[in-house]
Amino acid sequence: MFLHPPDDCVEFLKGLKNSDTDFGDGFDYTLFSDSGEIPELPGWNGSSINWDLPSGGALKQLFEQVGRDGSAKFKMGAIRIPRVEMDRLIQRHGPNELAYELREENGNIYHGHILFSSKIQPKRKTTFCAMLANCFVEIHRQE
Repeated sequence: MFLHPPDDCVEFLKGLKNSDTDFGDGFDYTLFSDSGEIPELPGWNGSSINWDLPSGGALKQLFEQVGRDGSAKFKMGAIRIPRVEMDRLIQRHGPNELAYELREENGNIYHGHILFSSKIQPKRKTTFCAMLANCFVEIHRQE
């Protein structure tokens, strides 16, 4: 069902579009609440991420993305989150509500999703999003 990243892919990146979610030492739950339907995965909604594959290049690819207006899409940078943190959330709360995948999109081989069941209660999803947004190990700022 889900296309999992290789076992040696131990971190993922989440782009920071604007300062609204950035508190300097932590991030708002809305960083991951931008999930939308994924036609290939009925019953799941996804929030886009970039997996930091062992081959490298994920951060560079993320920073090279441009928005509709032609400017940098992730103006504020990106955060790096260990895969083990996501695995802990899935183990604690069950794979029926939370998952992840690696799915190339528009030539981006690093692209993937944090997946939320479409049946998840809104408050529970908000809790998952807040936990994810604050288990980062590094912030990369756009130069």
